[in-house]
Amino acid sequence: MTDTLIRVVGNKFQELSNAQSILTFDELVARVRDGQLEPAAISLEQGISESQVNVLRDLVAQSHHAGQISLRSYFDRHQRCDGTLTHKVKRANTLISDPQETGEDTYASVLLIDDECADLSDHVTGKHVQFMVLLEAARQMGNAVTQKFHSTAAKMYLAENINVDFKAFAYPFQVDLEYRVLERNLRTTGDGKMAVRIDFRQQGKVIAQLTLTFTVLDRKFVSALESTALKSLHN
Repeated sequence: MTDTLIRVVGNKFQELSNAQSILTFDELVARVRDGQLEPAAISLEQGISESQVNVLRDLVAQSHHAGQISLRSYFDRHQRCDGTLTHKVKRANTLISDPQETGEDTYASVLLIDDECADLSDHVTGKHVQFMVLLEAARQMGNAVTQKFHSTAAKMYLAENINVDFKAFAYPFQVDLEYRVLERNLRTTGDGKMAVRIDFRQQGKVIAQLTLTFTVLDRKFVSALESTALKSLHN
């Protein structure tokens, strides 16, 4: 197998492409169809969806060097988190893999950006992942882990305090998320308060860190609070 490594990112990250070791999805498709793709190990990175992975596998299988081209993607090892946990209707808008418990009060996930996600729809500048994408991924991780392991879908999570420390650029390659419970004070009903820290790591280095304190409340109770607060605005 060849030592040539090609990283493929979504078309929204076209500024990162160097037309050699880093290509966009469309650039790779064109290269395969034109018969210009040489033997290589291809790593499918951020911005590439599950359906695009399948498209590329089919194309490569029909290429002249099919036996000398390998494809790997995050979806070989992970699956996108269910929207009921991230509170997203459209699958493309879920930015994380299904979180897994890795230790006591510690959980892991990976970033899974889809080119069609709302967070990239109108704001991609430069070669790095925008900080708002990381914030949304952290929100989803907080919801998903809390609902899957500590509470239920009947609850809502109201943020009280958020602190974010961005330490380095996040590039559209593999980013690992680690969720750690710092404080948990939940009643038997599942209501209460929690404090968590979410670390973003790239190549083993922490590139962003978010700490979040939030209250867990019953959805019906929150709805009543919202209605009362709304009425006060009109008085």
